[in-house]
Amino acid sequence: MKLRLFHISIAASIVCGALIIFLFKTYIPEALKTGESWAVLILDDKQEDRKIREALAGIGSFISESSQEILLDDFSEIRKIPLDSYFSEIEIFDPRNDGYAAKLSAFFVRDGMRFFFLSLDNNFKKSYTKLEKQIVSLLPDMPHSLLILGKSRSVLPDFLLLVLACIFALYLAKSRKLFVFMLPMLLFLALGGAHALLLAAILAGIWELLREPSIELYASRSYQRRESDYAGSGIKGFFERLKPFRLNMFFIMLFLLLFFIVSFIGQFFPFPAVFILAVFFLVYFLSCESEAEQRKERSHTLFTPVLLYPSRSKTFSFIPMMLPFIAASVMAMLLPLILPSVPGAESSPAYDYPFTDREYLVNKDDFRRHLAFQQAFSFQSEDCSGPEEYHQYHLGEDGLIAGSSEFRGTVEGRVFTEPPFPLEKLMDFLIQYSKDTL
Repeated sequence: MKLRLFHISIAASIVCGALIIFLFKTYIPEALKTGESWAVLILDDKQEDRKIREALAGIGSFISESSQEILLDDFSEIRKIPLDSYFSEIEIFDPRNDGYAAKLSAFFVRDGMRFFFLSLDNNFKKSYTKLEKQIVSLLPDMPHSLLILGKSRSVLPDFLLLVLACIFALYLAKSRKLFVFMLPMLLFLALGGAHALLLAAILAGIWELLREPSIELYASRSYQRRESDYAGSGIKGFFERLKPFRLNMFFIMLFLLLFFIVSFIGQFFPFPAVFILAVFFLVYFLSCESEAEQRKERSHTLFTPVLLYPSRSKTFSFIPMMLPFIAASVMAMLLPLILPSVPGAESSPAYDYPFTDREYLVNKDDFRRHLAFQQAFSFQSEDCSGPEEYHQYHLGEDGLIAGSSEFRGTVEGRVFTEPPFPLEKLMDFLIQYSKDTL
């Protein structure tokens, strides 16, 4: 029973660390966990593409068959026809059908499946779990499969960096017994990447800034019933004891603001940031209570002199505590430039779509050939074997064509600005992903 609160505090610290794992698993954006990544939604090919994409518009801009356009030489201009309606307007034997539409369509619809792609960039704030729940709510009773394809980096390097930072911080800590309670939750912040390591630095700074005021407040418990208590009782006495630590309180407020700013930048805001902060103060409170209980069991009253003036050396002791975590955060930002990415996927797969199959990938050269064909079609011979030879015709006395000669001038084609390849980002990712998975 002697160390009951101590054991509760240790257990609470470990449980809170485990909750942080769940937090990062559920709420942290997929792009932050895997770097560049794409969501792939797989449905039955009998589902109407355009209606599905419109229903999912609230989630993001899905790329699918109905989102693509095929260029077509309409003789007077280059038209853009939606891919999902292309073959209802153009016959298969139409000489303007260069095969690009069929290849592009096969990428989105084949083997009884219809595919929708969504880029999970850094502005996309949904995790796999939240994305799946939202798709279910928008497409109720519609069987589907959701995959997340990404080039993820192992959390092991970040975890090892954080372990080293915690060891250095523990060495520098003025009260190591109290700082030990913070280790589980700080270590699990490695799951959030470089920004989460920066949050660990801020929390370490707040911990050190709270240390001296906490010692004063807990030591004063033994003297509050005495007439000689210098601060008095109640709220007034509480703030009186904190007067020597006004600079500490200022930096704590500043660090809390910085904590939320970094959380916003790292996309941990609002719930993850508030939860981590609440866990931090809970564990800090339990650790202080545990230390007070142990002193009480030893019948030892902590003596703390009355501080008449603020102490700069004690106030600014938070800087050494933060430095190891700041260094770890910087290293975590630099590691992706050094270490290779590891292919990763999170899914509840109902299908196994071979994304490494190069046969169905459409590249930029395919698009350029399609563009060049449509631009030149009006100036080609009927068999599309090459440019037509143009002639200059002469009229006879009767006003009819009397003959012709080879035209020596030039024929100006239509001016057409080359549009960007709309699938360049997706195809570059899939090509690189296929290389990494081989």
